[in-house]
Parts: sequence; structure tokens; C-alpha cells
Amino acid sequence: MENPRLSLDRARRVLLGTGIFLQNPKNYHVKFHFPLPSSLNSPILGAYEVIFNYGNHEAIFEKLNFCIDMTSRIAIVGANGVDITFLKLLIGVLKPTCDEIRRNYHLRIGRLGQLAGEQFNLELLAIEHLRQAFNMSEQDTRKSLESVELSGRVHLIKIKDLSGKALIHNPSAVAKTVSTF
Repeated sequence: MENPRLSLDRARRVLLGTGIFLQNPKNYHVKFHFPLPSSLNSPILGAYEVIFNYGNHEAIFEKLNFCIDMTSRIAIVGANGVDITFLKLLIGVLKPTCDEIRRNYHLRIGRLGQLAGEQFNLELLAIEHLRQAFNMSEQDTRKSLESVELSGRVHLIKIKDLSGKALIHNPSAVAKTVSTF
């Protein structure tokens, strides 16, 4: 039986010869720049005596009360799944079982889940997705992708074929950007 390491090396040589195999890209750091938001009346987001449960199960949240204003800085930490449920309540994907969550009409909340398939049409090119999702011109879309150091080649790859590095290699870039606010 052939040594598996030799087979892998042989496969790499064959793929390199056909141009199918891509070299590992250089490491890079991603920097996000968030535009300054316009001022919104307080509270911009609030929960008022919110109760939430899935079906007939025990309540995950009970008498949840909070108000967020423009100066609030928040970290969300919870048991497995609780933080995602909480975020889905905040953005309106889930509805409270009892009482309400109020959002300022002009409030925009972005979300990037761990699984791209939850949010993206994986058959689209990255540039197509941004153009459709944000009604951007091709030039503005390319500029946005380049601002986070995604090269022109990445613009023309289907989302399903992007590697983890191309999607978000360094999640700490998001944390660093948010921490500056």
C-alpha cells in the first residue's frame, strides 16, 4: 500500500500542474471601519417584562428588562444557544412569548452567524451578494471588499467555495473594531 503522505504530495503536484490547486494565500489582518451612526432617540432598544420559551418548554428568559441607548457598550455571554436566542429576539427573528421588545424605527442591527449558509445564497459570488443585499454599484462593492483586504480574485468566487480565510480568517478584527467605539 502506498504511503498516504506520498499520495498527498503526488496529488498536490498534479493539481498544481492543472492550476486547480491554489497556493495558501499570505496571512493578512482584516480591519473593519464602521461609519459613525446618526443620533437616535433613547432608548434605541428595550425589553419590557419579556418572557420567551420554545413551545411548551421552560422559559429561557423570564421578566427580561433592559434599555440600550447610543452610549451603551454590551457583551453578550451565555450558555450554549442562549446568546443566539437572545440576539434573534433583539433583531426580530424570534418573537417574545409575552410582552415586547421595542426597537427605534431607524435602528439597524447586523448579524454574522458562524455558518454562512444561514445568511447567504451560497451560489452567488461575494460581489453579487453585496450588490443585491445593499443595492451597491459594482465599483462601491469592490471598494468595500478591498477595504477589508479581500483581493479582486476573491470577488469572483462563489460564496460556497470561499475558504474560512476568505470569509473571516481573523474574528478578532471585528472585536478590535467594536472595542474602539
